[in-house]
Amino acid sequence: MEKLVRVTILFIALSFIIMPVTLGEAADSKASPQDKIIADCTATIAANSQDFISYYARGQAYAQKRLFDEAIVDFSKAIEINPNYAAAYNARGAVYQVRKKYDEAIDNYTHAIKIDAAFSLAYTNRAMTYCAKENWDLVLQDSNKAIELSPKLPRSYYAKGLAHYMKHQYDDSIIAFRYLIANSTDAVLIEQAKGYIRAMGVNG
Repeated sequence: MEKLVRVTILFIALSFIIMPVTLGEAADSKASPQDKIIADCTATIAANSQDFISYYARGQAYAQKRLFDEAIVDFSKAIEINPNYAAAYNARGAVYQVRKKYDEAIDNYTHAIKIDAAFSLAYTNRAMTYCAKENWDLVLQDSNKAIELSPKLPRSYYAKGLAHYMKHQYDDSIIAFRYLIANSTDAVLIEQAKGYIRAMGVNG
């Protein structure tokens, strides 16, 4: 079960940073959308080296291509230009999370939250990182805050359900997982939630 937890956490971190960044369709069918974004952002940065949004967008594209070193460089440059850019801290945290550099990930998510106290996704991502560190009380603290801010984030319910499961609070775990199953379209999360419910001796 511990291996299942860690694999799922890694997948969820990847799913965040490999989300599409739509800055335009690729004109060349041989080039991926990410390659087009990288080229466009590089051209924009060449014209305006202070365009932190282009650094962020290019970082997202690099992350989608699993070029994590390049992604971190670009997210860091976006933060250097605009130290109050919470999204860049959150994205850099996700890359560190994928790399299993959990302390660095938590530090970045915390910076994002300090900048934007209503940043529900940063609370969710930090909760998932606390899952990897098996700090279940902090998982519950962050997942509950994320749910308070954005009641429909499936990963918040996953983290909450997992924390309750690990703390042997099975009724609360089942409630969280069933909400996820009823409201998420993420097939992987749904199957994971059903698996935990079955492990508790209940039909999903």
